[in-house]
Amino acid sequence: MSFNGDVNDVGDDSDDNGYNNVNDNDPVISEPAGVSIEEGSTGTVANFDATDADDLEEPGFTTFYFELMPGAENTGFSIDSSTGIVSYSAFNFEDAGVTADPVRGLTIRVCDDNDDLPVAKRCDQFGIDVTITDVNESSTLTVSDADRNENSTGSFDPGITFSDPDCTN
Repeated sequence: MSFNGDVNDVGDDSDDNGYNNVNDNDPVISEPAGVSIEEGSTGTVANFDATDADDLEEPGFTTFYFELMPGAENTGFSIDSSTGIVSYSAFNFEDAGVTADPVRGLTIRVCDDNDDLPVAKRCDQFGIDVTITDVNESSTLTVSDADRNENSTGSFDPGITFSDPDCTN
């Protein structure tokens, strides 16, 4: 067995010399840039990864637990706790909350999952802005049947309606 002063690099520990790895490093979460998502779509916002400087061969230091930190802007987002993939449900840009503030600030937290070890969990967190972008949705023009007798007088309503989901007024 060799020891160079770094508890994370103890060489071959097959002869059990009493050196124990400790959880003394926080995991480091990857930091993808801010992203944009189109209204009406669903999918993946980002895939967060993490690394830990602790001995990668030691059970517990290579398994991570991801979570979205509580906050009002998390509505519509979810995270897979074991993979770090953040997904979202469809947003409607014309909804008052989205139109007023189309940027959602999310905070992702990762902890090393070492519940079986007699040391405290170590964690890191990262904030990311997700911008919901407007999509030009198709407008509709509807003409209802309107019968009018020949040579009749009076007003006439042709039954034409127009709607555009992008018009909020």
